[in-house]
Amino acid sequence: KLYLEIRKLNIDNKTLHMEKEEIDFQNQQLLGEIQQVRQEHQILILKQQQLTQME
Repeated sequence: KLYLEIRKLNIDNKTLHMEKEEIDFQNQQLLGEIQQVRQEHQILILKQQQLTQME
């Protein structure tokens, strides 16, 4: 019986590890999207500064 419990815990552990890897991957994607948004934000700030200078 103990053997079965250990097996179940090992399987749970593998499942959690796979879920963690999936979350890490999604996290990396989100960080990339955040970087992109920050860059676009900087570009908009520069464009607005240019427009202000032209006035």
